[in-house]
Amino acid sequence: MVMVVGAGGFVGRHLCKMLTDRGVAVLACSSGTPGGIDLDSGLFSTEVRFPKGLDAVYFLAQSPRYHQTPQQSAHLLAVNCVAAVQAAPPGMQAPLDLFTPQLAMCMRHPLHRFMKHPL
Repeated sequence: MVMVVGAGGFVGRHLCKMLTDRGVAVLACSSGTPGGIDLDSGLFSTEVRFPKGLDAVYFLAQSPRYHQTPQQSAHLLAVNCVAAVQAAPPGMQAPLDLFTPQLAMCMRHPLHRFMKHPL
């Protein structure tokens, strides 16, 4: 079983679909699910715990306020970095084959429009 944190976002939705299409059991975690990232603070509202039976965790959470930089930079930092750090210790302690915190802030930064080939 694979857990996708940020399953409601663009990349997370597509990853969940691809995995389920391939027969992989997916546990979707998003800001709208219990134990997910709090929409206001950008942090996990409870202690992060990974259920038994997980093989991998993909941390793809992205602040929905990414387009409001620099005013909402604190929220971006909370979701993209601090929440990933909150999840890292339990991810390292769990018997996972893979824990990938994908820090997407650089891909969503407004400067991407100036790149010839955006990521």
